[in-house]
Amino acid sequence: MLLFSLISESYGHGLGYEIMPPEMLGSKLVSLEISSDTWPDEYTKEITFSLFETDTGIAVENVTYFVMLTKQNEVLFDITSQRDDGVFVLKLHTTEDDQITVEEEDSNFFGSLLGGSKIVNVKGNVFGSGGLYDFKVIITTGDDYSNVLSPPLDYDVGISFLDKTSHSINDINFGQQKLSVITYYELINDDFTYDPTKKMIGYSMPFDWSEKNILVTSV
Repeated sequence: MLLFSLISESYGHGLGYEIMPPEMLGSKLVSLEISSDTWPDEYTKEITFSLFETDTGIAVENVTYFVMLTKQNEVLFDITSQRDDGVFVLKLHTTEDDQITVEEEDSNFFGSLLGGSKIVNVKGNVFGSGGLYDFKVIITTGDDYSNVLSPPLDYDVGISFLDKTSHSINDINFGQQKLSVITYYELINDDFTYDPTKKMIGYSMPFDWSEKNILVTSV
């Protein structure tokens, strides 16, 4: 079995962890930290947004988040929610439903004792694939809910998740084989081919050639 991995590292398009450039919140610099994982299993993608003071690492409290997710140029959902501890936890659950549902739950008893944040659970079959997940994150309050930020802190964040496709090929020497292609940045198109005489595979992958995307992507 052949295994291919295509990884694009970029500023603002993190594979699983990202710290955005500092911004001013009142008289202090703050940064937005984004981390992601597939936990507790491959069917759940967990993304955490945390606002903290750049100089001290102390979390900014009483933060109001607006979070919108776009995938392959389609807006999937958006939500506005307040976080006393400044930490916004989002879980994307893969289900069989075509319809996307968004539910917000409080942390459990032990999480509350430890200051655990609320969790936003989003469910749908669209989350079964990996690739690039684009988030628009707008922060409208910080330190105090009455402290409305004008202008708000505005971030564009890309987080990549592994996507794996399997393809059957018929090799002249080895017969029927299964080949897997692993991608992180984007999904491949449905045009995978294999030339047994040249032992070459071919496929295409879309890429956003906009000036905004080019400026934040190192190839």
